[in-house]
Formats: sequence, C-alpha cells, structure tokens
Amino acid sequence: MTKCKAIIIAAVIGLLAATAQADVLYRAGFNDVLDHIDTTTFNIDQSVPKEDNIYSLAMQPGTNTLFGVVDGDGLVTVDPVTGDMNLVVQMLDPTQPYPYFSSITFAPDGSLYTVATPSCGWTPGMILEVDMDTGVLTETGGAGGGHGGQGIEFNPDDGLLYHFYNDDSGGGGTAFLETIDPLTGDITDIPLSGYDHNVVNGQVYAGDGKFYAYDNKVGDLLEITTGGVVTLLHAYGEDGKYAGLGLAMDTYVPEPASLSLLVFGGLLMMRRRR
Repeated sequence: MTKCKAIIIAAVIGLLAATAQADVLYRAGFNDVLDHIDTTTFNIDQSVPKEDNIYSLAMQPGTNTLFGVVDGDGLVTVDPVTGDMNLVVQMLDPTQPYPYFSSITFAPDGSLYTVATPSCGWTPGMILEVDMDTGVLTETGGAGGGHGGQGIEFNPDDGLLYHFYNDDSGGGGTAFLETIDPLTGDITDIPLSGYDHNVVNGQVYAGDGKFYAYDNKVGDLLEITTGGVVTLLHAYGEDGKYAGLGLAMDTYVPEPASLSLLVFGGLLMMRRRR
C-alpha cells in the first residue's frame, strides 16, 4: 500500500468516526420548533417544526427514542427529524384533569419518573413513577422541595435523581438543587454556586458529573455540576424564553446511505490516485 492510500484510508476512517459520534442537544418548549443544538459550539444547527407545546423531553435508554410531555399531560414520542408526535399514554392524576407535570426522566432500566408541581393532587416535589402502559402514577416515597420550576434528571453514574426547583411559584425566586435516592427516599441538599440563574425546567445529564440546563426566565443554557457549580454556556436571550422547558441529548448516527457515500467517495479518491 502506498503512503497516499494509507493517508486516504485513515482520513475516511476518521471522518466516519467523527460523523458517528456528534452529540446533539434537543431543546423544545412553548415555541413552534424542536431545536437541534451543537454541543461543541452550542449554536442551533436546525429548528424542526413541531405539533404541540412541550413541557419536558427525555431520551429512553436502550431505544434512543425521544419522549415528551405535551398539553394535557400526554406522554408522546417525538421524531427529532420531522417533529411528529405520537401519543403513548395519558398520565393520570387523582384530583385534576390537567395538572401539568413539568419534567420526566428515565432510569437506566427504562423506568420513567415525573415530579409533582404545586397544581397537582400530590405534594409538590413528590417523585412519581409513570406506568407507560396505563399512565398510572405511583409515589416513590421521595418528596423534595416544591414550588415553581420543577425539574428532575436521573444520573446513571451515581444512581440518584437530581431535583431542580425554585421557591417561587412563578420561578422568580431562589433556585435550589437536591438529590433524591429513588430506593430510600433520602434527600440531600446541594448548595449552588457560580453563575446566577433563576429557574431550571429543562435539564439533561451530559456525563462526567455535569448537566446541561435551561433557564427559561432569560434564555440561558447552563452547565451545572453534581457539586452545584453553575456555568453559563450560551445566552440565547429573550427570544429563547420558554424555548427550553425540555432538553434531551443523543449521539448522532448517520444513515447507512450517508456512510456508503462517504466510503465510496474515499474509494474513488484512491482509484484516481493510482
């Protein structure tokens, strides 16, 4: 093999690897689109029209299916390419028809959790497990802080639920973070430090002990560590207000046709240089 061929093959392999491992952050809320955000620049790569308001997003482990909660507390699947939504089940509340569950998250075993808001029939901050077949909600025994801006996200690295909330019903008060052990119900407060923020509704665990979170009051994308250190990643401004009630992350895998074209292009380059 010539040195030129070796370089071309290495370049093709490198392109394949880079293309197959590009993280995409999905953001959606009360606006009309599902945004695809590049996690290297935090710029919006594309915005896909969607059918309904979204209160939360979560990626199902094992299937990489994107789920969301829409008006009326319907649990839906969301196609990130087209924005199409399909109802899976209606989440049930014992006292109110539309209680507004503001956040969902999956555990690694596929269990789905949500958190009760002040308008629900449960204690605000109560962590509830969702039966994805019936929509029935079951108390887990973990009840954290209440009030506005409820958000939960499971951390598979330590097995804990991280609960973000605000002490004002409108999300204009003080922000708090706590962990809840889903097995024991034990709650641990985590002091927040660093960049000043208001209310976190959208959040997703990004690995390495950090979360991406969205401040809906001002349109800021934040990084929050498991130790509570907050850093500003990108300020989208007031035009991003209520755009990030849901965040989820996926690793982009190109379509087989795209891979074939990339390899074919590399082979053509090799052939031309013979």
